[in-house]
Amino acid sequence: MTIVRLLDEAAIALAVVLGLLAVAGLLLLLHRRIDRLGRTVTSERLQLQQELDRREEYVTSLARELMNPIAAITYASHALMRGTADVLGFAAGIAAEAEGAAGMVRQLGDAARVESRRLRLALAPTDLVGVVREVVRTFDPGPRHRVLLEPMPPRLIVKGDAGAIAKVVRSLLGNSVAYTPACEVTVEVKRGPDGRSAVVAVNDAGPGIPADERPLLFQKFARLSTAGGTAGAGLGLFLSRAIVEEHGGVLSVAWPEQGGSRFWFSLPLEEVAVPD
Repeated sequence: MTIVRLLDEAAIALAVVLGLLAVAGLLLLLHRRIDRLGRTVTSERLQLQQELDRREEYVTSLARELMNPIAAITYASHALMRGTADVLGFAAGIAAEAEGAAGMVRQLGDAARVESRRLRLALAPTDLVGVVREVVRTFDPGPRHRVLLEPMPPRLIVKGDAGAIAKVVRSLLGNSVAYTPACEVTVEVKRGPDGRSAVVAVNDAGPGIPADERPLLFQKFARLSTAGGTAGAGLGLFLSRAIVEEHGGVLSVAWPEQGGSRFWFSLPLEEVAVPD
């Protein structure tokens, strides 16, 4: 009996020890999970604070940007009320400044729709070559730049929203002209190497983007050091990428060895393209 009792007690003690070890293991696992959760919460709080700081900085910057056209419109309006002679010149200035301010507001609305996943496109068979030609034809690069079209196929049909695609092309052209000294900007439209996509590329000979700032290039509210005194909401590339991705395409940038930038996007072809 004594031996049996000892064996029973030993078994009970062993079970207790094993139970305690299991509890200790669970407590250690729980501690590690709490520690990871704490680090995750801390990291997310830091990211949230950085996002809030970035938005506060952006709102302050945007307010300054909007004050410029408002100040110009106010000055021109007062000049007209005083009977200044150059009526047409002031009127043209008011129209240009008002359109610039309205463009910023439209971009803010588009950005809100992208973030809420309410960006709606009217997709239909669209001649990409025709869209690009029309944008280049109506785009005003100013007296210090020229926009040249490289040879391209007669047409490339994609399933797209012509207005939205035109907005992307215009945004890329605007960036190249705004951040590039006097030079030529070239535009290419061609079939992709896979034969199932069309590619649009805008090439410039500007200073490019510093390597440490390139990860920010397509983020919303991004204003890089190369922006200088140029006006803008810092949303053009963010919105352009969202539009292209909504089409099932890709928007990216390359940095040629000879300098400058090459912004390009691809869209899936709707039908077999006419040979070059």
